[in-house]
Amino acid sequence: MAGRGRRVGNDSEPVKIVGTPVDLKNEEAFDDSTLIKNISEINLENNNVTLLQIIESIFKKLCTSETALKNTITNLYNKALEDLEFGDKFVVAIQQIINIEVESSTVRKEFLSAMEAEFKLKETVSQTNKTRFFNAITFLGSSFHSIKIQGSSFWIFGFALLDYLEFLLKEGKEEEMKVLIKQLILNYDGIIEVSKLAEKFKLLEHNLRYKIINTNESDTIKYWCLLTLELIINHCKPLSEPTRDFYTKNLTDGYSEIEAYLITVQKNKKSLDPGDSVKHETNKTNTQASPEIAKHQTENERKSFDRRANRAKDETRMMDKFVDMNLNFKPKNNLFKDLRNLSSGQNKTVENKSLQKKQQITMGHFDKFDAQPQRIVRLDHQRKNKDGHKDFNK
Repeated sequence: MAGRGRRVGNDSEPVKIVGTPVDLKNEEAFDDSTLIKNISEINLENNNVTLLQIIESIFKKLCTSETALKNTITNLYNKALEDLEFGDKFVVAIQQIINIEVESSTVRKEFLSAMEAEFKLKETVSQTNKTRFFNAITFLGSSFHSIKIQGSSFWIFGFALLDYLEFLLKEGKEEEMKVLIKQLILNYDGIIEVSKLAEKFKLLEHNLRYKIINTNESDTIKYWCLLTLELIINHCKPLSEPTRDFYTKNLTDGYSEIEAYLITVQKNKKSLDPGDSVKHETNKTNTQASPEIAKHQTENERKSFDRRANRAKDETRMMDKFVDMNLNFKPKNNLFKDLRNLSSGQNKTVENKSLQKKQQITMGHFDKFDAQPQRIVRLDHQRKNKDGHKDFNK
């Protein structure tokens, strides 16, 4: 079922098990089914130290040539698209073996090639095998969320993920919107922390707005688009009770499914963040050692909270104003066409008068999949005018 997965919300970076792989008997016969069996035994709640070493040893014995490497990775990837529970475990296993080199290839290269091949078939697969299509998106989202390279998110996954989300929005059906929202809930933080992804993400927001004001769309799809925008404005955190009641009334069981997923992600992020206890102990020590420092920290936290609260109020007012617009408004055809055709893999400049600027959109993400990741940076979505105040009209 689309959106399934037990490791949602785990922000902790899995640690590759370093050391000598388990010594396997030379006379043992292995094939891909042996590898699949061992990966299936991974416990998503534990570190699986010995098991991951066994998986690495089996993998090295199986993949002694570039052709064998490609075939094995392809088989494992296809299994992940058939069974998302296995897919979650494969994401854990791939981090143990991702840097293995075989002849002129690497595990990472073949892993990305398998995902690229599936991505290129999205139009066809979305029509012929909807479950596989949704699973491909979910697996990509889990990979972007979990796989780290040199301590940073493998940000290039994000470009393909955002293109998938644009495709889901274009399809504009209820099941597609559920998958889209779940991926935003899981990967919102990872997307906005990378400058190039954050710029591309804005285009998804604009297309959501255009879909809401499209008079040909059904009320149900408009509710789903509105829910997506409200979650974005709320940074994919739980909504207020009146807002939840509104969507429960208008989207019934569909919203209940999204709310349950959101709560699970938030719970796992909180319980599995390895830095929480350290931060707590550090703050406790600082408070005991220096009241002045503690007071200063508390004041800064209060100011930061006030800034976020004010921004949320401004965003809410902006959203209310937008919803109250005349729904008969239709954007210029050429502008709408430009915004809907951003997945062509080319560098395009989009002239958008509502943005009052030109944005250079860099695509061709999968062609650069094997590049080193960029350092992630925190972005403030909103621009500031010359006086230093946030201007939500830009």
